[in-house]
Amino acid sequence: MSVEGPGTGWTDADLVRFLEHPATRRDALGMVFERYHRQVLAFCAVRIDDRDRAVDAAADVFAELAGHFAAGHTVRQPLSGFLHVVARHRVAAAQDGQRPGLDALMFGENGEHAAPGHGLLETEDEAGLNQVRAALDNHIVPTFDPYRQHVFEYALRRGLYGTALAAVLRVSPERADDDAREVLDAAWRGFVSFALPGRDHDPRLLDPWRPVLVPVLCAAPLRARVEEVFDATAPAPDVPASSAPLGGVAGIATVLFVVLAVVVGVVTPPPHRTHAVAAAAATEQASVGPKTVQAAAVRAAMIRAQLATASVSARNFGARDWIKGETRLDVQTDGSANVRTLVGYDMGEGHPWNPPEVVLVGDRGWVTATDIKAFPSPVGTPSAVDGLARAADPRIDDARLARWMVSPANLVLLLDNAALTTDVSNADGTRTLIGHAPLAALAADPGGAFLYGPYLGRGPTDGVVGFVLVTDAQHLPSRLEFHVGVTVTPERAATGWPDPSDDPFSVNYTGWGQGTAVVPPGTAPEGGR
Repeated sequence: MSVEGPGTGWTDADLVRFLEHPATRRDALGMVFERYHRQVLAFCAVRIDDRDRAVDAAADVFAELAGHFAAGHTVRQPLSGFLHVVARHRVAAAQDGQRPGLDALMFGENGEHAAPGHGLLETEDEAGLNQVRAALDNHIVPTFDPYRQHVFEYALRRGLYGTALAAVLRVSPERADDDAREVLDAAWRGFVSFALPGRDHDPRLLDPWRPVLVPVLCAAPLRARVEEVFDATAPAPDVPASSAPLGGVAGIATVLFVVLAVVVGVVTPPPHRTHAVAAAAATEQASVGPKTVQAAAVRAAMIRAQLATASVSARNFGARDWIKGETRLDVQTDGSANVRTLVGYDMGEGHPWNPPEVVLVGDRGWVTATDIKAFPSPVGTPSAVDGLARAADPRIDDARLARWMVSPANLVLLLDNAALTTDVSNADGTRTLIGHAPLAALAADPGGAFLYGPYLGRGPTDGVVGFVLVTDAQHLPSRLEFHVGVTVTPERAATGWPDPSDDPFSVNYTGWGQGTAVVPPGTAPEGGR
């Protein structure tokens, strides 16, 4: 039985084998959690009308799973059936007002139960999940102040907690956890008021929503508690740096793939082997660190997806060289990028903003004026430019800057030279990396010199580029923020946030794999490769 979702390609039987072996148990526990946590939360929430006690019961289910295998036991039936049996016992205990002690959880009072061959729920209510998410995003979160919206984004939607959440929020870990709890409570109250307008808010009236509302809002606090138990019962084994498990899906797949080959003797690779680009990079060069492996995975993912749209902003708002706009990105098989840009200086409210359309293909460019009445449709005849570095045209320079900002080469250059202070896999499958790279190293790169070189000598001699990068489960970037011209302090190294005197740059990617290729004007565009 192959189950869709995180870790797709590994069956429950595969995961049981990984859980049986200490070298892979910690990673396998994480994969089981990603596969089943929403179903377990929904199962408990249907039967326990108190939100916090439902989360307690769900946490106990995964604690027992960890303790069961730590005690040397195994499971002879599908994991979904085992989790179902444990969940029924935890729900019954919660309904009786009891909660088992840690010893019972760690060493599996249900360990020898034969698990039935059915799942926790017949189907997962994706429609209900989408309805709840839409209500939160469109009606409830917009009522929060900007800081609480920020907390909601990173704590509840992305699943950060503890020091990682504190780094993003720039507060202490204790304050971060308190703020996350406050925002969770506010989102819960807001949803109740939205779903039950004018009612007396009898908890029973929320029953139809509970199995989807609890998994949406409470997955992050559940993850925080379960991760602590997993770390206690299945600590990662000590291995040499060159063979340590790599970050993300690719790294987990690499370690599990090798162990399965040893334990079982026969391995069928999972269908999503495209995620193994990072593993291939590590195999070819054992001395390469995880950040370089991640850079290779990001680059390969961007080449695979090829097409995307990116909104960009460069430098400080209102500065003479500030630009903003939109870029159509077309990544070539060699990692280079063709772009169609609509970027330029915005004079602000009351002034028309009609930046030129600039197409860059290789070392050639075409500039076409746009008219505010028909924006963003170009008007007139494109003017061609050969040799972009020699163009001496600010419109070409703005497009070159946008191309470098969104390109795989910029992301790889940042990661390859980075000192990472945060590398967190989030609850929604995304990954957040925060770090900084020496400005001199970036300016010395032939590609990066165009952006980073002019800053040399303008700031401190130890100037760095700080950045925050968020990628999805396929290693595709969704957001990049970086800032140039800073001096590293311990606080700033931990947060990755810019100083007001820095020049900030931001990229937001959307629509990966969608759209048409970027080609010279007058050439009929086609879809992706």
